Amino acid sequence: MDQNNEFDTSVQQLWRIKYEEQRELFRSGLKFVHKKVIHGSNLVAYFNLQLIENKRQTEIVDPDTELVKDYDPQSENFLNFDANETLLSIDIDNSKIQSKMEAINTGTLIKLNVSPICSYHSLIVPYIDQGLSQVLSGFLTETILNIYKLTNSQNLRIGFNSILANSSINHLHLHLLYADQLFENAKFPIESYELNKIIGNEVWQLSQINNFPLKSYHLRAENGIGEKLQIILDALLSSNIPHNLFFTSASSVYIFPRKSQFEFIHDKTIKPAFIEFAGLILARSKQFYEQVTIKDIEEKFAAYSIVDFETLTNKLKNDLSI
Repeated sequence: MDQNNEFDTSVQQLWRIKYEEQRELFRSGLKFVHKKVIHGSNLVAYFNLQLIENKRQTEIVDPDTELVKDYDPQSENFLNFDANETLLSIDIDNSKIQSKMEAINTGTLIKLNVSPICSYHSLIVPYIDQGLSQVLSGFLTETILNIYKLTNSQNLRIGFNSILANSSINHLHLHLLYADQLFENAKFPIESYELNKIIGNEVWQLSQINNFPLKSYHLRAENGIGEKLQIILDALLSSNIPHNLFFTSASSVYIFPRKSQFEFIHDKTIKPAFIEFAGLILARSKQFYEQVTIKDIEEKFAAYSIVDFETLTNKLKNDLSI
């Protein structure tokens, strides 16, 4: 089997085996999922009571938590979770599958998301035994993009939530999803928004997402976004700005700088992470799901926009032009 076909086929087949034969590994299922397009928009509201009630509790509970926080082996981490949650072991540096369905906790793993949003929703845990904190920067940026060398699928999407941006634990991980499992057109709503160029040329371009209530960016680079994304992430980290990322390919990523989750701790309707900003609105109550309007979402997203967005934009223009 071609390596690029083998990855997606393996993830999906092994996920299905786990879901059908080892359901005890999962904290929630997909039987009672509700979805609807929010009137007057292309955003989609989503509600799954099991997901809300049974999701693993976040370990990030202190409002004084720093954006860059050392990994603590005594706190909840993926090494503490059932090794049977592992689907694949991969050599991410060389974009190769190493083993399948081995109950191991070493190397780079594709693991079940035990509270999935859709079929095949999994987690990428790079170098699981090296104690990496939930910070994406430096060589790790390029490393994560190697996942796209393993796939032929146009549907593969990868999401990242930083600390203070609704990551649940401080152990490096990213979300892996297939867009066709959520949307008929196999695209997340954010992918249909128009872009306004900020800086770039025919090879790469940083843009602002047009008419999107959260002030945010899109980065495109024909030869891979790794180098430019590292510069952007360094700027976010040095400015202590929480962020969510949504990768649509090795050459395309949406970047959502935002306020800390703790500024909205009393909001029981949504807790935006990368999935919400990408356009799938996970409602935290049936009432909100049934009554939500596009105005509600626009107001909530706008409230998450950082005050100094223009300052950040100017910094990025300068840093990226060097």
